[in-house]
Amino acid sequence: MRYDAFFLAILVAILWGIAPILDKKGVGNLNPMVAALYRSLGAIIFLVIVSLFLYSKKQITINDFTNFRSIWLILLSGVLAGALANFFYYLALKATKASEVIPIISIFPMIAVLLAFIFLDEQFSLKTIFGTISIMMGVILIRI
Repeated sequence: MRYDAFFLAILVAILWGIAPILDKKGVGNLNPMVAALYRSLGAIIFLVIVSLFLYSKKQITINDFTNFRSIWLILLSGVLAGALANFFYYLALKATKASEVIPIISIFPMIAVLLAFIFLDEQFSLKTIFGTISIMMGVILIRI
């Protein structure tokens, strides 16, 4: 893995580590669907501002708006991860502690690795297999 990709992945992990704390504090008096809506609205406002900046720098092209297969796949991903998963995430956060919810939902890399193998013809390496097993063992250890 290149160092810039590694740094970005670490940054994502930090941001995703901060978000559940804000989510747990914020979801207390809200309907989980409304909480998911507000989270998405925050993301949309940020992304519109950044996209306008990138468009002014000519880093966004007309192809970004006309590749309908890619657009459809990303929209579907938004429904699955951005809407449904967020809604269920907020339901779980409302029902119990963040420290119990987060480790369980953290098995998503294991699911993504398996689906990448099945649908994207990606190969498993020993590191990937070991990492995936480690994730699963971590979730099991937290639950017992």
